[in-house]
Amino acid sequence: MSFNFNHTCPIIDKNINNIESEIEDFLENELEIDENKIEEYSNKLMERILPYIEEVRQTNEDMRTAAEAQIDDLEYEIDELNKTIEELEEKINELEE
Repeated sequence: MSFNFNHTCPIIDKNINNIESEIEDFLENELEIDENKIEEYSNKLMERILPYIEEVRQTNEDMRTAAEAQIDDLEYEIDELNKTIEELEEKINELEE
């Protein structure tokens, strides 16, 4: 069994694009900036913002890895408990005979 949750990188990527678009819209509509500078300023802002978003992406990956490890540990524990149950059932059968 594995962690049953969709990968979120496509969602993060989509939102990075949305952020960039919002920045460009803001620069274009709210500030009096030369139209030729909008893309330049937008790119500069994204360069400053992107490391924070990438840290969120890494945290997401770390959580997924931790969840997978916890699931593996629980599956191992279940297997061990099932073995114990089988051993105890065998002992019960031996004692009943």
